[in-house]
Amino acid sequence: MVGIDGLENVKVRLSSGRSVSMIDLFRFVYQLSEIDIIILRYLIKKGNCTVDELAEELCLNRSSVSRSLLRLLRAGLIARVREVSIRRAGRPKYIYKILDMNELENKVVSDVSEYVDAARKLVSTLRVQVSSSN
Repeated sequence: MVGIDGLENVKVRLSSGRSVSMIDLFRFVYQLSEIDIIILRYLIKKGNCTVDELAEELCLNRSSVSRSLLRLLRAGLIARVREVSIRRAGRPKYIYKILDMNELENKVVSDVSEYVDAARKLVSTLRVQVSSSN
C-alpha cells in the first residue's frame, strides 16, 4: 500500500515552477474538503473501516464522516462493501476501503485526462472567438 507521506511529500514540479502533490491533485480534480482528505489518508494508512470506526478514530461526528465517505465513493476513490452480519434487524453496516492502487492510478489518470481534453476544447473555443473578433 502507498505510504501516507507519499500523498504530500512526493511532488511533481510543473513548468511554471509550482510543485504539486497527490493531495493537491485530489483537491483539484475531485473538489475534496479537508475532512475528505483526512478520511482518505486514514483509509490509505489503516485499510478497511466502518463509519463508526472512522468517526471514533478521527474524532469527527458520524454525519460528517458519512458525507465525506459518500463524496469519496461518488468520486470513485474508495469502495464500500456490505459487512456480513448474523443479525437481521436494523440497517446494514458497510466497510469502506481504498481502491487497489492500480485501479486508483487508472481512475486518477483517466479523470485528469478528461481535464486535459476539456482544457484543449476551451482553448480551441477561445482561439476561434479571438480570431473571429479580429
